[in-house]
Formats: sequence, C-alpha cells, structure tokens
Amino acid sequence: MAPVPKGKHGKRRGKPGPPRAALRAAAAAAASSADALSTSPSTGKRRAERDAVDAREELDTELVFEDPYGDEFDDENKSAVDDSAPPIVDPMVANDAVVFRPGKDRVADGEKLVCDESAYDVFHKCMVEWPALSFDFVCMDGGGMYSNMEPAVMDTYPMSVTLVMGTQAEHANKNKLVCVKMSNMHRTRGRKGKGIKTTREHDSDSESSDEEDEEEDEDGMPRASPDKNAILQSFDIRMDSTLNRVRAMPQRANIVATWSESGRVSLVDVEPALNKLNLDSKRRMGMPNTTAPSATKPFFAFNGHRAEGYSLDWSRAALGRLLSGAVNGTIYLTEPSSVEGAAWTTSPNRFRGHTDSVEDIQWSPNEPNVFASCSADKSIKFWDVREYRKPALSVSMAHSTDVNVISWNRNETHLVVSGGDDGSIRVWDLRTLDKDGNNESAKPAAEFVHHQKAITSIQWHPKDSSMLCASSEDGSVSIWDLAVERDAEEELREGVVLTGAEDFPPQLLFIHMGQTNVKDAQWHPACPSLIVSTAQDGLNMFQPSNITLPT
Repeated sequence: MAPVPKGKHGKRRGKPGPPRAALRAAAAAAASSADALSTSPSTGKRRAERDAVDAREELDTELVFEDPYGDEFDDENKSAVDDSAPPIVDPMVANDAVVFRPGKDRVADGEKLVCDESAYDVFHKCMVEWPALSFDFVCMDGGGMYSNMEPAVMDTYPMSVTLVMGTQAEHANKNKLVCVKMSNMHRTRGRKGKGIKTTREHDSDSESSDEEDEEEDEDGMPRASPDKNAILQSFDIRMDSTLNRVRAMPQRANIVATWSESGRVSLVDVEPALNKLNLDSKRRMGMPNTTAPSATKPFFAFNGHRAEGYSLDWSRAALGRLLSGAVNGTIYLTEPSSVEGAAWTTSPNRFRGHTDSVEDIQWSPNEPNVFASCSADKSIKFWDVREYRKPALSVSMAHSTDVNVISWNRNETHLVVSGGDDGSIRVWDLRTLDKDGNNESAKPAAEFVHHQKAITSIQWHPKDSSMLCASSEDGSVSIWDLAVERDAEEELREGVVLTGAEDFPPQLLFIHMGQTNVKDAQWHPACPSLIVSTAQDGLNMFQPSNITLPT
C-alpha cells in the first residue's frame, strides 16, 4: 500500500494511495477516458462520447512519461477505435456550450469529462514511482551556472525542464531526493504557442517545414512525430524519510534544502547529479545509478525543531539565508557562517509568536531581514530577523480556518496572497495594515472563493504582478489575473456567453484538472507560461494556450 498523502501541517488527508501497479493500471484506463479536465471558463465543455480503448504498451521504468501523442505513433495499428461512432461536434462551434462547474455539476450517466487539448500549447504527464509532496526548479543562467535568479530565457521549442523533488515512499528507507530532467518537450496539441517558436521555426519561418514535421489527427489537431517524444532522465539521492518540502537556493540552485518527516532540515549539493544529467544525453529514467551522484549525502543537517515541518524558504535578497518552520510552531534561521559557504550554522534563537503549526514561510523579495509566516492558528505574521521575540506585524484572523500557504509578490512588494484550508484565496495590501496592532478586523484587498477544498500551494507569477496560480486538494490548479474585469457587452458581441459562466469569477483564466491530491504547483522561472504540478499520481507539465506572459 502506498503512503497516505499528508496535509501541510501533519494531518493525513485523502484516501490511501494505491500501489504502483494500480497507479499504472489507472493511468492506462485514463487514456481511454478523461486524461484530465483542463479548461478555461471561456472554452470549457462537457460532452458525451463513446468509449474508445487504446492498447498501450507499458514501460518498465520508475518514472514514465505519459506522452499522449508519441504512443499513438507506435501503436497506431493496434488502437481499437469505433469508426462507426458519430463525430463529436464542438459545442463551442455549435454555440450550445455548457460550462462544467467543478464542485457544483455532476457527470451524468453516459457522459464523461474530456480533456480539451486545444486549451494547451504544451501538456505532458509523468507517472512517478512514489508521490512527491514538493519539488523545485533548477535553472541555468547565461553563464552556465545553476541559478534561479536570472535564468536563461526558454523561448523556443523543444523545452527542457530540470527539477528536484522529494518522495513519499511506503517505507522510510526507500525515500530519495530525485533530480529529474525532462527534455525534448515539443508543442503538443492546440495552436502554436503565442510568442514561442519551435527551434526550426526560430531558424526559418517556412511553413513547409511545419507541414513536413507534423501530422494531423482525424480531428485536425497536429500530432507529434516520433522524434518529438519527450525524454526523461533522473538521478536518485537516498534519504532516510519522507521529504515534506524541497527548495533550491535561488542564487546557487544546486544547493537544495529539504525538510524531512524525521524532523531534520538538510542541505544537499546536487551539482554532480545535475552535471551527469546534462552531459549524459543517453541516460533514461529507471537506469540504475552507477556513478558518484547516487552516493551524495547532505553536508549539513539541523534537528533543533524536534518535530517535522513543511515551511521552508531561501532569501532572494541575502545569499544563503534559509528559514524553516515546524508543526510545533517553531521557526529557525540557518545561514552560512563563512563567506565561501563551507560552514553553516542555525541560530539558537527561535522566532516566537505562533501558537500552532507554521504552515508556510516567505522571505521578502527585496528586504534581507524581513519575512512572513502563516499558521494553523489562522494568522499571518511579519518578522524582522533581528527581533525574534515577537513579530513586527500580525493579521490575527487572516482566514477563518488554517492559513496553509502564502506568496509574496516580487513585482508589487506590498502584496501578499494567502490560501486557506477552506479553499479561499485572499490578497493582502500591507499598506493598509495597522503597524501597531493585531489587525483582528483587517479586510483583504481581494478575496476569491472557487476551490472546494484546501489550498495546498499558491504563487505569484515571477514577472506579471497581477497573475497567480493555486493548487487545491479538490484536484485542480487554477490561474488568476487580478487585473481582469468582466465585460458583458464584449462577451455578447463576441458570442462567448456560456450557460454557467457567471458562476466563475472573471479573474479566473484557466482551470487544470485530472490529478489526485495536488500538493504543489509552480510557474517555471525561465518559461513564464509553463506550470508544473505534483500530485499523488505524478507530475503534470502544461502551458495554457490562452495565456501570453512576458519573459
């Protein structure tokens, strides 16, 4: 039996996860039904469709890319498709579309939710051996150094994504920190990415090249050819327990901090593993580790919390400053004790103020001594590291339930967004808060109620100050733009008035569904419109086709 996915503050939420074989069987079944419901309110649809079963060969690897197009090429002669089935009429074209409202609508007998793949420029799925509660990206700058501060812009296809993730294995000694590289990720279905060209298109704008490289499915959508199948590579670093949170240092992304179920905060240098992934183009998922990276061990560990935790964050304004928060309410600061970073130390002074589990921590984007924390005590607190005895500012009732996650806006530094256990999202303007009080009656600058279950992660966009993404235990990832307002007259002119659309906030741009117990979702630093999410049943990498963002 696989482990039970855990909540942010030690609660075990959700049903027990199935074993690996069951997950693979579920994935194979999903290929013939609804891979995911991934829809924007403007393009969402619910439609009845006859069952079509695809016979797919299962790969015996620990992590498997569920490429919905590469497999079709290999097995096109094996597919059992009912040619007598009536053609599916696009309800958007027929002008009788009905918006499916997650949490409100139910799928009737004879109906199924179908992934609207035209809503994506890129959509890949990766099935993992063990669920990952947390991950973080590892990028390179223009000089070839591992850094997430100013990564080299990824503005052409195929894309390449490198990340580190921590597992939640059935037995403690089977856990690992996994370095993963996903490369050769071409545009999948839907129209061409806005503002992003394929490598061939980047060199030449010839339309004939595209025609030669791409085939079309029966529905007229482009299908990837075999040389466009995504490639996965990995290296495992053994750990002694479940990793609750993983974060890469922004300035030196090869230095990774982990928060383990055993109550230990550790630092690991994963550069040898990353170098191996980048140099060995023939390495694939599931290959045994035969070189030094498999023996990599943490070079620093701190056990002073005396409890496990989920809160972990590196400062972008001060090199090497790391904060960790535990379920017992303790917060500690760790930083290098030498300029070279050869030695590290954790301050014995713990920050005092929270009366319950510390759920999340965020450094100020531009102030090296300021950070924020949120807690199951329903509060958000703001601290100065030079005063550990009490917070400098508090919002004592930020939510009516546990405050699970927070994110500090890098572009508008007076804005902080929070996600609650009740599924609500609140935006706080620090300029309106009383600096000398607990702000018991403080009102958020904005509030959005859409998700039906707890918010598990939330993140402002790194470049666009009004956009954010959030994941929830309801199995969805949502994308929001706070600058959007509904224009009923324009919708009427353009003929996009859909039954049920009024139930969605106008700021809600996109809903990605189909995963179970989503725990983390992040914007990619080098490709602003690409999001990666992790859940009980693996990783999803997707790029909505209706979102164009600055690089």
